[in-house]
Amino acid sequence: MNLTIVEQSEHLTILGLDGSLNLAGADQIKAQFLALTAAQKKSAIVDFSKVDFVASMGMRLLIEATKPLSREGKKLIVLNPQPEVDKVLEAAGMTNVLAIAHSEADARELARG
Repeated sequence: MNLTIVEQSEHLTILGLDGSLNLAGADQIKAQFLALTAAQKKSAIVDFSKVDFVASMGMRLLIEATKPLSREGKKLIVLNPQPEVDKVLEAAGMTNVLAIAHSEADARELARG
């Protein structure tokens, strides 16, 4: 799993993920991901267009980042998940926990609140 910083500003962080967000992938990026999302106390957009698989540990990582952001009135938005990943996130009830957007414009609007 690779994590890249796409954009960082005063009010928003955009990250890109590439690979499988399974146990190994989640462990590989956990510290950096939480430092760039939850610890920043600003909304974050995570581009999932190159994530080909998400498992329970990957979803747990998303929840770990979302909870502290929610307490600050901020959001974690998953952008452009592949169809199979989108189905898994929806089936797991993740749409009740975080926002999913299918365009960058929609994701930015959700981040603004």
